[in-house]
Amino acid sequence: MSAVRTVLVCEAQVPFVYGGAERHVRALVAELRRQGYRAKKVSIPFKPYPKGELLTQVALWRLVDLSEANYEPVDLVIATKFPTYFVRHPNKVTWLFHQYRGICGRRRPPARSADHARHRGAGGVEASFQQRTESRDPSGEVQRSGR
Repeated sequence: MSAVRTVLVCEAQVPFVYGGAERHVRALVAELRRQGYRAKKVSIPFKPYPKGELLTQVALWRLVDLSEANYEPVDLVIATKFPTYFVRHPNKVTWLFHQYRGICGRRRPPARSADHARHRGAGGVEASFQQRTESRDPSGEVQRSGR
């Protein structure tokens, strides 16, 4: 595979909400550009309620094919949170900022659910990433999860 040059970072944006995930996406795109990549944010509005409509939100992302843009191939897609990791692309990674617990109907999903999603239902994710919280790791390192 050739070197990665074009990167799209996916964001599910709740209108009128701007928090840590939104700041992180913008900072990630800015840093990718600073490092010489052609990077752009791709955003679709997200409405987390009613719970019965969550599959519609998943379908919106699943219908999006980001393998190319304006007749140019896109080398890499970075999904960030539910439901962005359902987007279609042959070279996709997930940098999971935080999980969406509402889909499980529980306060905390079972321990195996992340592993299960990565292998079965995450829409063809090549790898997954999870940011460590500052309370656990002051360096703010990113931990790569194995397959």
